[in-house]
Amino acid sequence: MSSIGKTTNRAEGVKRAIELLNFKNEVKGKNLFIKPNFNSADAAPGSTHNDALRALMNEMRGFGAKEM
Repeated sequence: MSSIGKTTNRAEGVKRAIELLNFKNEVKGKNLFIKPNFNSADAAPGSTHNDALRALMNEMRGFGAKEM
């Protein structure tokens, strides 16, 4: 699954992408491993932007993820 959108606000973009995916909350009470793309010195979108990673983690916390 994937979703794509255009925004200047990464936090809102992450939230909207999750909405577009029709995300079913299967993370409540679970430990998550989130793998950002930090294998490059290139700026976003060549690697994961810290604001996007932070927004994703905040969304997962909101869905009740136990640990990340």
